[in-house]
Amino acid sequence: MDRLWTSPGVDLVLDVIVAPLLETALLLALFGALSLRLRPLAAAVGSALVMAGLHAVVWWGWGLIALLPFLAFSLPMAARIRPGRAFLVSAAMHGFHNLYVLLLSELVVRPGAAG
Repeated sequence: MDRLWTSPGVDLVLDVIVAPLLETALLLALFGALSLRLRPLAAAVGSALVMAGLHAVVWWGWGLIALLPFLAFSLPMAARIRPGRAFLVSAAMHGFHNLYVLLLSELVVRPGAAG
């Protein structure tokens, strides 16, 4: 797996902090736009589909893999809690998800690198 950055620290910051914050902001904006016309659960599914579709641009399989997590990340927005709190819950879920994916990918791709 080739990465844009080679530093594990930079990968950690980008994958666990920066990307979840930016993607969650986009997810919240999509949810907000869709919820003007759709019920909350439908807006959550729609925003998850759009985000998965954006990930599919890189590779179609990534879009399929990303669909379920993005659906989970959009559910706090459909729970009718304050948008700020929904953003924080969703971003935290997203960051934790990316953290364990990053750690697992490091263990699978470079098994000797962990020890």
